[in-house]
Amino acid sequence: MAREFCGKLPKIELHAHLNGSLSVSTINKLHKLHKLSFPNEEVPNVSDITIDPKSFDDGYKIFKFAQALVDHPEAVKLATSNVLTEFADDNVVYIELRSTPRDCAEKMTKKEYVESIVQSIKGQSYIKAKLLVSIDRRKSIEEAKKTSIWLSNYEISILM
Repeated sequence: MAREFCGKLPKIELHAHLNGSLSVSTINKLHKLHKLSFPNEEVPNVSDITIDPKSFDDGYKIFKFAQALVDHPEAVKLATSNVLTEFADDNVVYIELRSTPRDCAEKMTKKEYVESIVQSIKGQSYIKAKLLVSIDRRKSIEEAKKTSIWLSNYEISILM
């Protein structure tokens, strides 16, 4: 009874990383899309991506595999749309989705990455969503400054 009651309560999610929120179902869809879009490119097997993590580090391996599939605008849109739908299905009414702009050689620029997420957020009405853009702290300060400058000149408000 308590589980059913809690399931019906509206929820908020204040710290959801896009690629860290991909369900097994979404990973399967992304894998199929990747094979169709880039048939000559090797990507991890779905069984490698959806392993049951045994250690803390296994979670990061899954995250890395998932990132390999979200490397072009169509995949970013699919991932974002599915994540938002799945959170809404869990009765999440507000989400702050986090992601670091990525560029993937000959597939997607950082700007295309962010625009794909924003388009997916704007293209739905079932959950209130904000995009929180982060920097990759493993990279140089110069890289962070470039991202910051680029975002400050971005035409739309990231926090919609």
